[in-house]
Amino acid sequence: MTDQERAAYNEALDSKDPERVKLAVRGAYEKFKGDAGEPELVNGGSGPANGPGFLSREDYYAALEDPRYATSPEYQAQVHAKLARSHFVRR
Repeated sequence: MTDQERAAYNEALDSKDPERVKLAVRGAYEKFKGDAGEPELVNGGSGPANGPGFLSREDYYAALEDPRYATSPEYQAQVHAKLARSHFVRR
């Protein structure tokens, strides 16, 4: 992801507009899928779901306000992945 893409993505998430957030997460996910390709699974199957998603929008917003979100790309990626597994996000 370029610096410009990252800035646009973060701006969309910081807007707290559910439609902008969904669009940004979907776009990042599709880019990630395209860049990562298909995984090579040793035992077959789809692998673990990596845990549940956020239970509510409030939980998601709390994660956005966590100080790590502003400084840690790894934490940001965890939040975005968890958001993609959340049931309150319409697909």
